Amino acid sequence: MPKSTFSLGRADHGTVAGNPLGLERIDHFQMTGTIDRLEPLYRQLGFARVASGKAPWGRLLHLRQNRMDVLILEADGTHRAGQYFQAHGEGVCALNFQVDDLDAALARARKAGAKVMVEPETHRLGKGTLKFAAIKGVGDVLNYLVERRGELAALPEPMIERWRREIGRAFDVLDEALAKSPLPEEPRGTAALDAWLLAMRRRSW
Repeated sequence: MPKSTFSLGRADHGTVAGNPLGLERIDHFQMTGTIDRLEPLYRQLGFARVASGKAPWGRLLHLRQNRMDVLILEADGTHRAGQYFQAHGEGVCALNFQVDDLDAALARARKAGAKVMVEPETHRLGKGTLKFAAIKGVGDVLNYLVERRGELAALPEPMIERWRREIGRAFDVLDEALAKSPLPEEPRGTAALDAWLLAMRRRSW
């Protein structure tokens, strides 16, 4: 068996590795594929569902375990994740790195010759702000730079508000059904319930 030349803890040419973009950690990674197939695989690794939703381009799912986050995007060809899937099949389509200052990190990346694929965007999520941009990575994989500020919600506010409206309508339907139901809302003990059932049977005789 040939001897490995891999050496831990030694930088090329004896130089100390730097951090020119100020990367703090891997924020999350994005996968593209079929949610119904990929979610069970990550559930087996201990990931739990944080949020899910629908968009004009398809569906998305957020999974988490401790500080590890995975986004699965089931997208059509109008979305970058869908384009990646059409070209390569399922897999990791984007890596996301957290930075403290997106503008500074992107400026340094441009100066170093990085190709910017997604210009900076800012989104309000709950009480916080999410800013991100993307540079070209290996092949068609994008490297996102992500800046987080404040207390972020799991989903964008428009999606959260839409869910609130849908939940509100569901409760309205339940309230309306309860008002029309012949069933007692909270029977007091089994005797009251038995008496009500007996009365219903006699009514049907």
